Amino acid sequence: MLQNHQSSKMAMMERLVLPATLVSLLAILSACKISSPYTTPAGATSGPWEERGEVTVGLTLAVTGDDKALNQVFWHHVGKVQQSLADGEHTGLIGFRIRREIAGNRAWTMTAWTDDESLDTFVASEVHQQAMEAGNAALTGSSFARIRTPADRLPLSWKEVEGLLEQRGRHYGTVRR
Repeated sequence: MLQNHQSSKMAMMERLVLPATLVSLLAILSACKISSPYTTPAGATSGPWEERGEVTVGLTLAVTGDDKALNQVFWHHVGKVQQSLADGEHTGLIGFRIRREIAGNRAWTMTAWTDDESLDTFVASEVHQQAMEAGNAALTGSSFARIRTPADRLPLSWKEVEGLLEQRGRHYGTVRR
C-alpha cells in the first residue's frame, strides 16, 4: 500500500515537473538568437569611403506572424537577398549580416554601404523588391533605420543595432514584444 502511494506521488510529481521544465526551456530558447558573421561581399575592394571615414548603414527589424507557409516564403526570399549580397551583386556594399531568434519571430539585418545612393539602389533592386512584395504578408511589424557612422565602427554590435532601431527606426505594425 505504501509503495502504491509513493508511486502515485512520484507520477504526480513527474506530471508537474515536465511541463514546468518545458516552459522554462521555451523561455530560454525564445531569448536565444543566431547570427551570421559579418560578411564582405565577393570582389569587394577598399574605396573612397575609407578616406572619407564615414559609411551608410541600413538596419532592419522584421517581425513575422504565426503562419508557417507565409514565414517560409519570407525566409526563402531573405535567403535570395542574402545570396545576392554575398555574391557582390550590389555596387557600394561594404558588408552585411543577419540575426534571428531561434524560437521567436524577430530578425534583424545590418548592411553597410559606401553611400546613401548605394543603399537606395539596393532597396530598389529587383531581388529586394521581390522579397518585400512576397515576404510582406508574413510580417506583423517592421522597423527601419539608416545612419552614417565612422567606417572603423563596423560591424555595429547587435545591441547597438537594436538600440538604434528603437530610437531612430520608422516602425510599422507591432515591433515590440
